[in-house]
Amino acid sequence: MHQIQSAGFALATLHNALAEFDPQGQYAKLPFWGALDRIHPQVSDPFTVPQLLQLGLEEQRHLNQLLNEAIESSPELYATLSIQTIHADYITPNILVNQDQVVGILDFEFATRDLRLLDYMSSLDQLASFPWQEVLFEEIVRAFSTGYQALSLLTLAEMRAAISVWKLQRASSLVYWTGWLVEGKGSRQKIVDAVVETLRFETWLQSNQRKWLDALGCV
Repeated sequence: MHQIQSAGFALATLHNALAEFDPQGQYAKLPFWGALDRIHPQVSDPFTVPQLLQLGLEEQRHLNQLLNEAIESSPELYATLSIQTIHADYITPNILVNQDQVVGILDFEFATRDLRLLDYMSSLDQLASFPWQEVLFEEIVRAFSTGYQALSLLTLAEMRAAISVWKLQRASSLVYWTGWLVEGKGSRQKIVDAVVETLRFETWLQSNQRKWLDALGCV
């Protein structure tokens, strides 16, 4: 857990350093990840994703519901949560660790001005988003959150919006990956697998939301 806590602390350190960079978004070239109709030029209508992926009818219905929730929540999230320059791809392949300490962060290709909480939630999404597979789920979430909040506290609004931002992050990622597929760069099966895991996690959250929020330190 020391590596995970260190990863959380390193993200807070990075966020503090980036907070003063480009506060007006003059250098940001990418649209907000919350703009699902603009995050990939090949997918101007997010609701075409289920058909493009050739999902079953039940999966199409469930994914359309997730996409609709993300689109409806996005304006309020961007109006109330902290926005700054973020890494936007802070996942384990881009985090260099030596003796339980983060010593480097790679790949700033997607760095842009966006919701600070997106970085936080996308990292947790990769580290611990499948609790039925990971017996240490709560410990992982708590370690990352403890590391981050040792240096930079989430606001009350961010804590309350954690689930909504996770859904937005997942929905936007699925739209973006589908755009890759249209371009011939991605694997349909990998994206479909990601859809299945996303929908399964959302179902799990319906009965375990308090456990997730408690591990985040939100309750």
